[in-house]
Amino acid sequence: MKALRSSFAFWALCALGIVVLPWHMQQDGLTPRGLAGFGNSDPEAASALWQALAHRRLWFWPVAASLLLALPGAVPTRIGDARARAAFLVAGGALGLAAITLQGFAIGVQGWSWSWAEAAFGHTDDRQFGVGLGGALAFAGFLLLFTDGLALRGNFKGDRFVAGSVGVLVASIAIFTAWPV
Repeated sequence: MKALRSSFAFWALCALGIVVLPWHMQQDGLTPRGLAGFGNSDPEAASALWQALAHRRLWFWPVAASLLLALPGAVPTRIGDARARAAFLVAGGALGLAAITLQGFAIGVQGWSWSWAEAAFGHTDDRQFGVGLGGALAFAGFLLLFTDGLALRGNFKGDRFVAGSVGVLVASIAIFTAWPV
């Protein structure tokens, strides 16, 4: 009998980054108090989900929605079409990567990064600093969900390891080479 391919570990990695850990970099490092992102009263030390819920930072809702979108593809089931699971994984992973990238560029240390966004949505006093442990884990998880969905679709000859390796390589080149240039 063919073993079930589960992407739940990658989904759980995303959930850890979005729900539990602080989204932004922490000045005092990874202390036990600093690791409690959910329920944190400091918006800069809160998880992405808590920032959306309690601190009204609406730009985190697409990140959380991406997590929910990928869930049907990540849960291992005996019944279920591989193409349908792949579609959920690819859609959730791609939307998550796009949402993290867009929200990271849209709001910076000075507020809105683009004048058209400020004209459309109004002035914001909210600021965001660098991506921390929560954001990095969510990005990695969404990337692996996306590549896992591609492999489940039949790309990369169905090899999850090769798909994930190519995804990590492309993301590394984009982040560390293309973006700084």
